[in-house]
Amino acid sequence: GNGSASSSDGQFFRAGRVRSGASEVNAKYGAEPGVKIYTHLSDHFASFHSRIVSATASEAPYVLDGLLLHGSGLLPREHYTDTGGATDHVFALFHLLGYRFVPRLRDLADKRLGIALVEITNPARPKFAAVNPNEMMYAASLPKIAVLFAAFAQIQSGRLPASPEILDRLNRMIRFSSNTDASWMMDRVGKPFIAELLQSPQYRLYDPARGGGLWAGKNYGNGGVWRRDPMENLSHAATPLQVARFFYMLDRGTLIDPAASAAMLKILDNPGIHHKFVAGMREAGDSARIHRKSGSWVHWHADGALIRNRGRSFILVALSEHPDGDQWLRTLATAIDALVQETEVRGEEIRWVARSSADLTSTRRR
Repeated sequence: GNGSASSSDGQFFRAGRVRSGASEVNAKYGAEPGVKIYTHLSDHFASFHSRIVSATASEAPYVLDGLLLHGSGLLPREHYTDTGGATDHVFALFHLLGYRFVPRLRDLADKRLGIALVEITNPARPKFAAVNPNEMMYAASLPKIAVLFAAFAQIQSGRLPASPEILDRLNRMIRFSSNTDASWMMDRVGKPFIAELLQSPQYRLYDPARGGGLWAGKNYGNGGVWRRDPMENLSHAATPLQVARFFYMLDRGTLIDPAASAAMLKILDNPGIHHKFVAGMREAGDSARIHRKSGSWVHWHADGALIRNRGRSFILVALSEHPDGDQWLRTLATAIDALVQETEVRGEEIRWVARSSADLTSTRRR
């Protein structure tokens, strides 16, 4: 390598049967006391920093030491660790200091986090990457995009007028996440129609073969449940994949028709609530144009957006079930934008960690 990448990890060394000095017993390594040596390696395959730490100490506090205090001529900008070196604080400090942090997280697939990313700067060659893309979670207000979709389907068919009142209610429902307007629209359009449209063969935004998807089976706020989704028994639900497909079809002008897609994108533009993805993108500057809808309730956090920034376009969707989910999504947006922008500067192809899809509007198994 050229010295721009590095990694670090700890190794345990036994200190004999007698416990003394800095040596401690760590049950992970057996009953004998010892110490750990935490070592940083460059992509030249040579060590450039090491230090002795307690056998029972967390490795995370020592990750940045080697990058900031090594005293060599190396300038690593991308750093790899295992799960022991990763905490929320390390993620934040790496970002603040301008490093890229790439931990290998244990049991990531079992965590309550789902992400979908579609890079669409070149429409002829979209690139797709995901973690748990078919993980359906409670998504709070994010499924209001399904109500928006159903309303425009009825406007297109002539069953619902595109009156100033209807458009004002749709704008408040999306931009400011008005529960009153969302419930009014759901009653006007009809929950059975919303469910039928989402499951229709043309769109399949709720597809049991792919873990479910978008579902809106209950008014927002007061009111009983009309019908929970058939798979997870959720009233308002989504999967990262199906929300990504929703935005992809909007961008391609294939959700209903080009005019309806453009009208829905206009409503999703200029969000009135500035948290999660919007807050993360604002940290990267004020140049981004963001079409988005988010949702939050207790420890469920969701966001989906079509983002255009400095000549690049991408769709980002994330759903989490964690008290810190709001901050996770904020940090994710900043990091993904940096990744997408950096690939343009380098002139490289993005090396996705998941399979690519030539056409996200297709629901065929690959």
